Order: sequence, then structure tokens, then C-alpha cells
Amino acid sequence: MSHVDGNALAGVMADALGADVTTMRVGCAHCGTVSIIAETMVTFDGPGPVAHCPTCAAILLRVVSADDGVTVDVRGIRTLTMPRPDERVE
Repeated sequence: MSHVDGNALAGVMADALGADVTTMRVGCAHCGTVSIIAETMVTFDGPGPVAHCPTCAAILLRVVSADDGVTVDVRGIRTLTMPRPDERVE
């Protein structure tokens, strides 16, 4: 599987959610690893980017952009934590 890091999701997720998500912490529903989005492994083999757990490679989230909007499938994430503004990395 060829991949890049989760920073590749910055633009498409900012478009979908209106915020930088690369510093959000995600808990993998498969193995429980908690990492930031920027540390995930992102592939572009399908209709949109897919973020995989950096530990077990399970799918955490999928993003598909279509004419009617952007769909974000997060069923592989057990927890999603957005840092408070004063905790964000600049």
C-alpha cells in the first residue's frame, strides 16, 4: 500500500469541516491506538482519500467529494478529539 501522511487530508477536510483537522486526535476502533490525523497513513486508491491507522492500518476515515457535497465516513474511529484553541500546534 503506497501512502502519504495525514497532512494530505488538510485541504479536503478543511473544505468539509471548515477547520484544520490535522491536530485532531483519533482513536482507532480496531486496535485502540490514539494518534493525530497528521500521523495517519493516507491512500488515494479510491474515489477520495482514505486515512489508515499508523499502527494496524485499519481504515479510520474516508472522504468522498461529489457534486452534492462532501461525505466523511468515520466508522473506523472510536474517539475524535479536537484540541482546544490554546492547545493547537501552530
